[in-house]
Amino acid sequence: MFPIYDLIESGIVWMPCQKNNTTKMADFADEFVTSISYFPNVSSRDYVDTMTQALIILRDGSRISHPKDYREPDDEYKETIRYY
Repeated sequence: MFPIYDLIESGIVWMPCQKNNTTKMADFADEFVTSISYFPNVSSRDYVDTMTQALIILRDGSRISHPKDYREPDDEYKETIRYY
């Protein structure tokens, strides 16, 4: 069981769509989703490993969080927020 299933199920993870057709995923995103959908019965786990590691880093670095985990940022965290 992946520690990031809750992020995916909550709708936080999005896949890019085609430029001219927003109802279809971009070709590379479709390949990606197909590959991770067949896990663990795939020849290569590169996509699954990469996605899992990226989501864990983003979650643990407080860049993304599950909606049920929301908390008010403390003063130390507020100092690290940068707006572009």
